Amino acid sequence: MGAVSGVTLVLLGDAFITARLSTWGDPSFLELASIVRNADVAFANLEVLINDFKGVPAAYSGGTYAAARSFVADELLWLGIDLVSRANNHAMDYGVEGMVETSRNLDRVGIAHAGVGMCLGEARAPVYMDVAGLRVSMISATTSFPPGAEAGEARPDAPGRPGVNPIHVKTIYEVTPENAAALRDIAGSLGIEIPTETDEFYLFNTLFRVRDRNRVVMEPSRRDVEANLRQVSSASRQSDIVIFSLHSHQVVGRDPKRTPGFLRELAHRIVDTGATVFVGHGPHVLRGIEVYRGRPILYSLGNFVFQNDLVEKQPADLYYRVGLGLEDSVADLYDARERGTREMRLRGFEWFTKKWEYWVTVAAELFIDADGEVKRLRLYPVELTWKVPRSRRGRPRLAKGRAALEILGLVERLSRELDTEIRVKEGVGEVAL
Repeated sequence: MGAVSGVTLVLLGDAFITARLSTWGDPSFLELASIVRNADVAFANLEVLINDFKGVPAAYSGGTYAAARSFVADELLWLGIDLVSRANNHAMDYGVEGMVETSRNLDRVGIAHAGVGMCLGEARAPVYMDVAGLRVSMISATTSFPPGAEAGEARPDAPGRPGVNPIHVKTIYEVTPENAAALRDIAGSLGIEIPTETDEFYLFNTLFRVRDRNRVVMEPSRRDVEANLRQVSSASRQSDIVIFSLHSHQVVGRDPKRTPGFLRELAHRIVDTGATVFVGHGPHVLRGIEVYRGRPILYSLGNFVFQNDLVEKQPADLYYRVGLGLEDSVADLYDARERGTREMRLRGFEWFTKKWEYWVTVAAELFIDADGEVKRLRLYPVELTWKVPRSRRGRPRLAKGRAALEILGLVERLSRELDTEIRVKEGVGEVAL
C-alpha cells in the first residue's frame, strides 16, 4: 500500500457568480482554471444563492439581493471548486426557501458546503471530505449578517431557527472624559438623558465607554466564539486538515485592507484550537497574510468572481434605496448605484467599479502533508476584468507582467505588517513558512 503524502488545497475569495464562465476562452482564465482543477480541494466563499429566485426577498439584505440561476452550481463544478463556505451576509437574502434551494443545487452537483442550517447546530457543524487518502473538514462562520439571518438553537420544547453560523461582534466607542462630557451635552440639548453615574452609555444606538483615550473596540460574543472553538476542536480530532472560513466586513477606519485587532485575536485562538488554515473574506479587498505557529492565516482573499451587477432581478426595496421606482429597470438600478447616492457620499463610500483594489486577488495554493503541516504556500496573482462593459466585468484570469507584480506587491506590503515574508519569483509569490 502506498503512503499518504498530503493534500493540495487551493483557496479562493468571494465567488459572486451570476453568469457563465465556461463560455469564456481567455487563455489566462483557462490557465487559472487549470490550477483550480489540479487541486485535491478547491475552496471559495459562495457569495450568491443558487435558487432560481425562489423564496421571498428578506426585509433586510446583505446589500445586493444575491440570487442566481441553478446553472451556477454546474459552473462552479466545471471550474473545479468542490468546497464552499456559506455563512455570509447574503445567505438569507431570499429567506429559508432560498437557503434550502441553494443546498439542493450544491448537493445535486456534489459540492460540499457548510455555514448554514435549519438550526444553529446544523449551521455550526463542520463538513467533511475524503481526498487523497486524508480527511478534510471545514467550518464556516460570519461576523457580518442582516438582522434575523443568524440561526437559532433548538430546545427540547421549541424548534431552532434556520440561518447562518454567527459570531456577533459588538462595536464600542471609547472616548476620553472630556469627549464623553461633550456627548452628554449634545444629548441633553436634544432632550436625551444620559446617566452620569456610569462609565458606559448609549447614544444614537451606539455604545460609548469612558476611557483615557479615543479608540474603536470590537468585541466578539464570547458564547459564539467558544461554540465555534468547540467545533474546531471536534473537527481536529475527526479529520487530518481543518479549514476555518470567516466572512467579516468589519473595518478599521475607512481602509478595508487593514485587519481589525479582534480578527487577529480570533484567528489565533482558532489556530490554537486546531485549525490548519484560517481563510477570510468579506471586505471585497485583499488583506495581509500571517503565519502563526506555522499555520497560515489569510485575513481576506477579496473577490474571485464579481458579477454583482448582473443579477437579473432585484426586489423593490433596492430600487427605493437609490430613488427609483416600479417603472425603472434593473439596468437603471445598477446605473444609479454606480453613480452613487447622497447617503453613499455621506458615508464616504465609492462604488466598487471606481477602485482597482476591488478587482484583484490571489489564488492561494497550499500543500499540506499527512501530519497536517503546511509545507508550501504559493500565491498566484489574479486580476478581474474591470474597465469593460458590465456584461463582461468581474471574470478572473491569471495576471501577467506588471499587473502580477502590482498585485503581489500589495499582498507583500500588507503581509510585511504582520511579520510575514513573501518572495516573488517568475510572477508567483512564495510565503515563508
